[in-house]
Amino acid sequence: MKRFSGKTVLITGGASGIGRGTAIRFAEEGAKIALADLNTAGGLETAGLCEAAGGEAIFIETDVSCEQAMQDFVESAASRLGGIDVLFNNAGFPGAVGPIEALSVEDWDKTFSVLVRSVFLGMKFSVPHMKQRGGGAIVSTSSIGGLRGYAFGHAYSACKSALLNLTRSAAVELGRFNIRVNCICPGQILTPMAGGDHSDLAALEADMATRQPIPRAGRPEDIGNAVLYLASKEAGFITGEIITIDGGLLAGCWDYKAPAEQDVPSSAGFIGPSFQIDAQGDA
Repeated sequence: MKRFSGKTVLITGGASGIGRGTAIRFAEEGAKIALADLNTAGGLETAGLCEAAGGEAIFIETDVSCEQAMQDFVESAASRLGGIDVLFNNAGFPGAVGPIEALSVEDWDKTFSVLVRSVFLGMKFSVPHMKQRGGGAIVSTSSIGGLRGYAFGHAYSACKSALLNLTRSAAVELGRFNIRVNCICPGQILTPMAGGDHSDLAALEADMATRQPIPRAGRPEDIGNAVLYLASKEAGFITGEIITIDGGLLAGCWDYKAPAEQDVPSSAGFIGPSFQIDAQGDA
């Protein structure tokens, strides 16, 4: 019997990258999957790939930063698929980028609304369904950027760091209901978001292979395998944990060098979801 037969899994940011790779892994284990994303074409494609992999899947176009939209997504998924067993809070984008003195408050707040508020909303609306089931598992996607700082990514780093303690506080509160809450911190993963406006993905993959002890780029299925484990009964005594999945990147020294003057952005901007980035890299 497949490990997640009869189980319902909710995945935000499921249209591509880590979300898609994880959804397919759950489908291969027999899960029923509800996908939330703004990328309708990608979401429907992921649903089809999940069906082909042996799972049942639905896609619901959702703005994960909107309270009503997230409530509608969770309630619709629970109604159509029969309850909720697993929530994977994965939706994300780079958000506000640039020198700290140039960042706009609007871009800062928008970044937090997608990277932090959406995780809170996913928990808020899914937990009652998990209590009804007698337990469940919540996994949220942070980043090595939440464990270390880096120039010009202040909002992203702050958001991803916030998820670490949200994971811990939720785990402490929900443990008595047999609801486990954990967090993953991916490193260099070859996804559309990592690619940005890079047209030569082979060159990007080769570059990523040089950045950590394991000499290859991380892949979405690497993250999917970890999420599957954290959601499984084999991880039944694991909660409140931060799991780094980076090929050993943070095991040694952070490969830091001060940005050259010509590499310092002259202004700030906002980078949205990968599917909205055009050939010039503009959101």
